[in-house]
Amino acid sequence: GPESGVLLLAFHHILLDGSCVEIIIKDLQDLYNGKLLPPPGPDLFDWAVWRQEHPRKPEAEVFFMDMFREGLPEYDMPSRPIRPEILPIPNQTLEWTMDTKAIDDTARHYGVTAYTLLMAVIGMVLGKYTASEDVVVGSAMSGRAQANSRSIVGMFANTLPIRLKTPGTCDFAVYLAEVRDLLNEATRYQDYPLHELVRGLELDRVPSRNPVYDLLVNYISQEILIDLDDVEAVYHHRTNQRLPIDLQLEIFRQGDCLRFELSYSQALYQDEIPVNFADQLRVSLERVCTGTELSLMDALELPEKQRRRILEDFAGQENNEARGLTVVAQFIQQARRQPDHPAVRSTDTLLNYKDLDDLTDRLACELSRRGLGQGDCVGVLVDRNEMMPIGGLGVLKSGAAYLPLDPSYPADRLEFMLQDAGVRLLVADKSLCEVIPGYDGDILFTDEISSLILDQLPQGPGEADLFVILYTSGTTGKPKGVCIHHDNMTHFCAWYRRYYGLVETDSMAAYASFGFDACLMDIYPALTAGAMIHIIPEEMRLDVEAIDRYFTDQEVTLAFMTTQLGRQFAENIKGSSLRHLSTGGETLAPLGPSTAYSFHNLYGPTERTILTTAFPIDRLYDRVPIGKPVDNTRIYILDSHKRLAPIGVAGELCIAGRGVARGYLGRPE
Repeated sequence: GPESGVLLLAFHHILLDGSCVEIIIKDLQDLYNGKLLPPPGPDLFDWAVWRQEHPRKPEAEVFFMDMFREGLPEYDMPSRPIRPEILPIPNQTLEWTMDTKAIDDTARHYGVTAYTLLMAVIGMVLGKYTASEDVVVGSAMSGRAQANSRSIVGMFANTLPIRLKTPGTCDFAVYLAEVRDLLNEATRYQDYPLHELVRGLELDRVPSRNPVYDLLVNYISQEILIDLDDVEAVYHHRTNQRLPIDLQLEIFRQGDCLRFELSYSQALYQDEIPVNFADQLRVSLERVCTGTELSLMDALELPEKQRRRILEDFAGQENNEARGLTVVAQFIQQARRQPDHPAVRSTDTLLNYKDLDDLTDRLACELSRRGLGQGDCVGVLVDRNEMMPIGGLGVLKSGAAYLPLDPSYPADRLEFMLQDAGVRLLVADKSLCEVIPGYDGDILFTDEISSLILDQLPQGPGEADLFVILYTSGTTGKPKGVCIHHDNMTHFCAWYRRYYGLVETDSMAAYASFGFDACLMDIYPALTAGAMIHIIPEEMRLDVEAIDRYFTDQEVTLAFMTTQLGRQFAENIKGSSLRHLSTGGETLAPLGPSTAYSFHNLYGPTERTILTTAFPIDRLYDRVPIGKPVDNTRIYILDSHKRLAPIGVAGELCIAGRGVARGYLGRPE
């Protein structure tokens, strides 16, 4: 209104820093109130001369070099996959307030300053968000370590790196005392130039990142008071300069509250990350202000809203379709419903559902006559032909589980698997027996199956019986046999049918190697849906153009390929017959979606029955997501203390649900 006015003061850091504001405001107040200013004292140039005559002692350099004697810790905030070439200036700011009294009372309780308490909790939260217990926080300080600098108007402000070690099991009081001692020492040397530390540590300087820290904290601990004669005047701090830094956190003491401003660039972070970071900081501060005998990991438990989202929203949907029916039972239903529908094509061989049902019945009866059934494991060693589904399904009908053996594996690996799984009988192509010279058990040759006697069928498997044993690669020791049961596969096939809309008119490519868990995906969902399987010949598997011609000629609608070949196909081949192409096994390099079909990035360890997550690629991503959990599945990212990690933060992937295998064969531990 007409009775009020605003005096706007804007200062550049080349002239002065925040510590000077109170001096300038006091001079303005005295001038307004008619008081004379004292004679000018030493200025910045005088102090510079003094500093040159009194060089800084080596203790400061020793202190900071010792802080980083092990080198700079490795830690990363969950930023966007590709950083801008030049570190951007923040363009977004989050604001919130907290009660000053609670923080001051807690600080007094522990015998520290409010600043120390704040820095300690900030370091903890940074550790939580970088999956590290060793982080560096940049702290803005006045830089006026010398008493003769504190009344001078000029630019003394300095930023110091504060290395905080935040072991989650540590008691908060113990950790806070360590932070107090560290900050007391750092304050003594607050005029030590950061560039000297960077040079001393021989750090590489790149324009896309601060060389030492990603989070800069500026604590404005004193509210400016102004007292003008006959005028009511209030000082309002409007804004500070935004600096090129990943995260800039400013904390202002204003009366009975602290105002927090967390600034970031959207070029570096998706909004969700700093929003959750700010929420975690607020909640963790509240916990240390109310809790007693608190460990760091207790104080860092996720806020309830974030926790609920992970536990509820990051779970696959419930799907109990066909529960209680094994894959064998579902196949038999399809064979009775549509016996003449084509089931398997392999080169020049075409089997309908009646043919496949008959051949697998004969194999099951023979295995039963030989005393094999529930609790047994039968090896299957076949080339890429119709014997892949015949061998597997025939063994399953007997009630036994099967061990798929890829003939390309070394002999010692194949023989180890046969021995470890306790295989007494091997169903094999006669031409492949030479790849296992050390096997001395019984062999049933595949060319005999069609002439085997068909009599009373065995009872068949139950949902709790073992379905298949798949061996891990053994890169971390001996290969381990993963035990997948029938309910695991019933669950998986139900998800596959729903996710891909698989129906009897579809044709699926069986591309994966026989010993690879993805081969189960190539075969059994189709047989439970009444669809057709196409066994891709070995000589075609690396030729994407030949594969596409086959797909077009045979009207193949669904296919899975390993990551590199799948990406090559998606980039270069139209795939006009396909509805869905999926890939998995390795990290998928970014590429855009196909216009002809849906392209899916799949992820999952063998121990989780083939897949854990699936992601339909809808645009070009800097880093292709692995997607959401498949049906009946929950995933959790846990930190090093088995607590939930924040969204976007790296951790250990833990999986629960119906797809989790029962364990490793012969390794109950």
